[in-house]
Amino acid sequence: MRSKRPKVMLKILFDAIMIKNNFSRLINKSLFNIWRYSYFYPKIKKENQLTLGEGWTKEVEIKNITKKFHLKHLYFKREDLNPTGSHKDRFSAYIVSKMLNERKNKAVIPSSGNAAISAAAYCNLANIRLTAVVRPDINKVKLKQLKRYKPEIIKTNDVIGKAKALEKKGLTNLRQSSNPHSKYGYMSIGFELYEKIGLIDAIFLPVSSAATLLGIYESFLELKKMRLIDNLPRIDAVQTEAVAPIAGSFQTFKEKKKSIADGIVAKDPPTKNTAIKAIKQTNGSGWVVSDKEILEALHILNKNGLDTSPEGGAAFAAVMKASKKEKAGKAVCLLTGNASRW
Repeated sequence: MRSKRPKVMLKILFDAIMIKNNFSRLINKSLFNIWRYSYFYPKIKKENQLTLGEGWTKEVEIKNITKKFHLKHLYFKREDLNPTGSHKDRFSAYIVSKMLNERKNKAVIPSSGNAAISAAAYCNLANIRLTAVVRPDINKVKLKQLKRYKPEIIKTNDVIGKAKALEKKGLTNLRQSSNPHSKYGYMSIGFELYEKIGLIDAIFLPVSSAATLLGIYESFLELKKMRLIDNLPRIDAVQTEAVAPIAGSFQTFKEKKKSIADGIVAKDPPTKNTAIKAIKQTNGSGWVVSDKEILEALHILNKNGLDTSPEGGAAFAAVMKASKKEKAGKAVCLLTGNASRW
């Protein structure tokens, strides 16, 4: 009797090819920005799909770092190479395009700096008036960069409250943690990783509002639903000793008043429980890192030609800590911001 095994293997191979082809047909291969994956977002007219060239950022592997921390592969996702210097450009490209699509022309954003800089750049592109609400002690370098785009700037200790008050007056609130459309621009990160480096075991990322985390999580869910991946990569959320409402749920730590990673600011994000649930569903974890660990991580990155923000350093610090406990296999570390802002 002839074995049925070759036929079964051929069918499995054929099914795998067909699934990948289906994904290829759904993406716009002529685009190298977040709109490459517009099929997966709520529809926005093509003429309203704004871009400054965000997305499709590099994945860099530095062999001596991979070897030093006993990893199979470690890729640094260079989000600092986005147009305004941070991963926030993915969010801004989508959310401001949505405003344009809905013919809205006034927005407000409460921010520690990076999100406001990014939103201001895209609002300028769309001719939308932006009010940026920031704290009086905002990082001076970030404030200087924000002023280049000439938004209205309001300084207050109650950034969230002021933004909500302006929202009641008709301004669209671009606060990531409370805007249900925040995740769509960030979904492009997961799709890019799948397209460019294939299956991964873990992704380490700094977390504030958790919008980035949830966007990446949603992209992996889509890939699993399409049978392109069997398991979700573990999501490892990284926060500091000054702000750790999510990562602190996974470990104990001694709280500090401040951290050099001042982009991680959301002490009580509305999406906290959703983010924790997503992390647990991927068998991921939360990592709380100290300023000392961040500086050590930045030193190693700088020595290897990677200049990034303290938030990116925090993500790598978590990789270093995790490597002492378990092997992550094929891992990705998000370098979310430009080194020039601190």
